[in-house]
Amino acid sequence: MIEFETLAQARQWLRDHVEKGATCPCCGQLAKVYKRTVNAAMARKLILAWHGFGQEWFYLPDFLLEIGIHGRDESGLHYFGLIEEATEKRDDGGRAGWWRVTPRGGLFAGDMIKVPRHVRVYDGNVQGYVTDEMITIRDALGNKFDYDKLMQGIA
Repeated sequence: MIEFETLAQARQWLRDHVEKGATCPCCGQLAKVYKRTVNAAMARKLILAWHGFGQEWFYLPDFLLEIGIHGRDESGLHYFGLIEEATEKRDDGGRAGWWRVTPRGGLFAGDMIKVPRHVRVYDGNVQGYVTDEMITIRDALGNKFDYDKLMQGIA
């Protein structure tokens, strides 16, 4: 492990290396900035949630079960401001699992706005958007799903 004379030096070293990933010299954890995108499965789930609930709250585990799609990448839509999670906690302190599509998410699902292709995430928090390329919902769906069929509720 690299040794530093001051905490400030260690923190600066980590800031200089966090983009590619580095072991924190203070705590030993991996620290890395991740580049996230809206993939086809996420875009499909957003459209289905928008169709099913509009901007009403829905319980995500039940929604995924109902549509027969598994995975947890859909929560990454919140990095783009397309969905939001309820702030209430369960009795045990865990997350409640209630989400809703934001107005921005409705506009994106309706193919009325673009979002950055990538967002930079560190420790679960957005550090910035890579705005050199903006995408539509159709771009995010790619060739895997037919946007028009999804919007008609038949895909």
